[in-house]
Amino acid sequence: MTRPIKTITTLGAAITMAMAGLAAAGELRPLDLPSAREPYIQQQEQQQQRAPDAAATVYDRFREKIGRLSKQEKNEALKEFKSRLETAKAAEYSKAAAHYQTLINILSHPESFITE
Repeated sequence: MTRPIKTITTLGAAITMAMAGLAAAGELRPLDLPSAREPYIQQQEQQQQRAPDAAATVYDRFREKIGRLSKQEKNEALKEFKSRLETAKAAEYSKAAAHYQTLINILSHPESFITE
């Protein structure tokens, strides 16, 4: 007689735990279709269109800043950027390599760097 009570108690505990798990799962929501995400894509395109202007501003500020550096400070910066350029090339980080190359070009010839 104790065995059926034990079985019923165990079964009751298992059902209670299963119900608690379902309650914790939360409500089901419908799946968002890709067409519903179009504003995200448009926002991403707008950010890409603004990126060249932001980069030009960064390089303009850099050119202004190096104008205030001493020759020794410029040489140290040039040495550092060349080292970072080689590291980026070795790691095949093309965007970083292009960035450091632009900084090197500005340091070497600040008067010839023109942003559009």
